[in-house]
Amino acid sequence: MLISFILGATSLLYSFLLTPVIRNLFLRLGLVDEPDSVRKLHTNQIPRVGGIAVFLSYLLAFLTVFLIPALRKNPLVAFPGNFWLFLAVPAIFLTGLIDDLLGLRPRNKMAGQVFAAVLA
Repeated sequence: MLISFILGATSLLYSFLLTPVIRNLFLRLGLVDEPDSVRKLHTNQIPRVGGIAVFLSYLLAFLTVFLIPALRKNPLVAFPGNFWLFLAVPAIFLTGLIDDLLGLRPRNKMAGQVFAAVLA
């Protein structure tokens, strides 16, 4: 239970640190979603693939737990649910990334999301 709390807290910290960095990088590179006043109701440019910061935070949290000597015990073994989350998170990230970059049909996106939910 302690390891799950540490994973969550560490991931939250990394998210707070990485989100503005990723946002500013994508704005600078012009990788943004433009408002169109029809389907997209936002008024400003919004960076695409915002899940990158969350995904990196998740991976960095696991890496951090592996590197803390007092927590050398494998978090995937210490809490079996972490193993399935460790598989579900990349599945949902890849589904969102493919949708952001290429666009997925709703049923394909739903299939990816259901697959990730089943893993979790």
